[in-house]
Amino acid sequence: MFRIESDAAWRTTCTSDVWSPDVGVGDAWVSYKLVDENDGNIASGAGDAVRIYGRARVHETVRIYSVVLAPSNAVTKPMARQPATWRRDMAP
Repeated sequence: MFRIESDAAWRTTCTSDVWSPDVGVGDAWVSYKLVDENDGNIASGAGDAVRIYGRARVHETVRIYSVVLAPSNAVTKPMARQPATWRRDMAP
């Protein structure tokens, strides 16, 4: 979420459903991707919710978690952090 907050044009500089390059953090390699589950185009609407997937790899172990960012008030705040559920997906 830091990358989104630090890039005002993130909806046009990021591509939906494409993993970021892996970054080394200690023994882990981490990456993320943004997905517009509504129409697949994160640039199509400032009010669209976006799911952020985070992926971490340590040796042969991979964990993927996701959270949805949804607009709280599209007029005053285009995107805000909202309480969300989480799920764990196992990568193939």
